[in-house]
Amino acid sequence: MGSFSSGGVVVDAVDPLTSSDLDATIGSIVSIDIQSNIATVADDSGGLYDESQAITQFAPVAAITTKSIAEVFSVLGIAGQCFIDGVGAPGVTVYGKNRGDCLTDVNSTDHSKYVFANGLMMLGTLQASRGSDATLSFMVHGITDGTNAPLVITHGVALPASLVAGQWELAIGKIAGTVFKPEDFTLNFGNQEVKPKPLAPSIWPERIAVQKVQPVAQIKGIDPTAISAANIDITGETATHANTLIQLTKRLSGNSYVAAGTTVHIGITLSGLVVVTNPFSAQGQADATVDVEIRGQHDGTNVPVLIDIAYAYDSTP
Repeated sequence: MGSFSSGGVVVDAVDPLTSSDLDATIGSIVSIDIQSNIATVADDSGGLYDESQAITQFAPVAAITTKSIAEVFSVLGIAGQCFIDGVGAPGVTVYGKNRGDCLTDVNSTDHSKYVFANGLMMLGTLQASRGSDATLSFMVHGITDGTNAPLVITHGVALPASLVAGQWELAIGKIAGTVFKPEDFTLNFGNQEVKPKPLAPSIWPERIAVQKVQPVAQIKGIDPTAISAANIDITGETATHANTLIQLTKRLSGNSYVAAGTTVHIGITLSGLVVVTNPFSAQGQADATVDVEIRGQHDGTNVPVLIDIAYAYDSTP
């Protein structure tokens, strides 16, 4: 009897619009959840019991959370990424790792893989807090190419030879030009997809697209006066890519953090409306907090969120 855990995600696919390669080997997986999204229909007869059940939809979606943030961002932007398989490129493969147990030996080919050959990858939520590793969630939606199933499951396979790991932590930033020392940062990328129901006699979705992108960032700090310094009041303030920055500094295994000047950190700038959702919150002797929200908007040139994964950390932003 097998005992499985998260084994990694490999993107080896092609962009159907540009024919460019999409390649990433994503490690540091926190969680994997693959849902079949099966829909069924009964006969709705007048009898006490249904006399028929049939499947009308099989629309699989994988929800994945990882600490290997930069590797995900290397192939996936805020507006999503369509993908197809190609020559020697199977698509997006999610691996399950067979851990075995005291009574079961595990061979190199005792693992499982779940292959999405065609579909859409979309960002979910970036979560970062002081003292903890940042995590990033993303989804993989499978569709048919007209012939093949959107998800193919194979057991008894080898794991990928290597995966890219990584850990980043929330650091100092700025909001509307004022330095801000955040406690927590959450960025919901706000991707909304349109995926029409399958057309009979198929049960597989054949088309998918990103319909809307409405990113919202929530930032919690411990200095309520910072919002006044940034001139953020009940009328709000404007965040631009020049005056609003979130930094994630990379951890260094066996030490603490990678040197600031090394371009392996992550810098995120935002454009949009800044509002104070909670100007003051205190509980007992704990530090009071202030909550700020940035509702993203296109500035006429750039998308609401710009992400630099080859960034040199700035201690005085």
